[in-house]
Amino acid sequence: MTLAKQYIAFIINNELQVIEGEGGLPVIKIDNEYATALISIYGAQVLSYKKKSSNSSKQSEDNELLFLSDKAYYDAGKAIKGGIPICWPWFGQDPEKKGRPAHGFARNVMWELVSTSSSNTSTQIVLALSETEETKKLWPYLFKLSLTIDIGKTLKLSLKTRNTDTQAFTITQALHTYFAVGDIEKVRIAGLDKSDFIDAALESVPVLNQEGDVVFDQEVDRIYKQGSVLTLFDGSNRQVKI
Repeated sequence: MTLAKQYIAFIINNELQVIEGEGGLPVIKIDNEYATALISIYGAQVLSYKKKSSNSSKQSEDNELLFLSDKAYYDAGKAIKGGIPICWPWFGQDPEKKGRPAHGFARNVMWELVSTSSSNTSTQIVLALSETEETKKLWPYLFKLSLTIDIGKTLKLSLKTRNTDTQAFTITQALHTYFAVGDIEKVRIAGLDKSDFIDAALESVPVLNQEGDVVFDQEVDRIYKQGSVLTLFDGSNRQVKI
């Protein structure tokens, strides 16, 4: 079956297509009133989001929210470096030290496109992942994972896990977003003042406390323990609220 026939039921005229992306991977291409976006069905990974100008309904080439590496791989079993990879069912290194992939397997497998829909505020895509014989070799549980993506004036992602097994399981997860920024030396993040954090760039990994905005004048590899609404000042004139 060709790609066009496989996904024909999900196409929205003049708004949503499924195209062949790098490496032959299926990619959802969205162009609506508010933004353009690219979403890889492999890994359920948002690769691009460009908000359109309110007065021209056209996106600027320098208005890309996400960073995607020119050296990204587009091969089965490998993660795409950039955009918003999904880390699941664990974040970071294999918690059981069994040699399994860092950040789990959700970003390294093909998902199912469940539905697409359009409203006067956004285009919505729902993707799903459940256990296979391959995933059970890495993580022996039954599950249903769903990702809902809304492309409108803002980019919204909602990741939900349902345990369909007969036993409890423990997960850690992340939407591991790569942001495109103007000047790293001018980038700062507001909203984490007084928050405790673990500094993984230090050998002793002590718990420290943030003073003021986060800046990037040295290697930064941290896990913050508090924080709600954050504002990323990206080094140009843009502010990104998270």
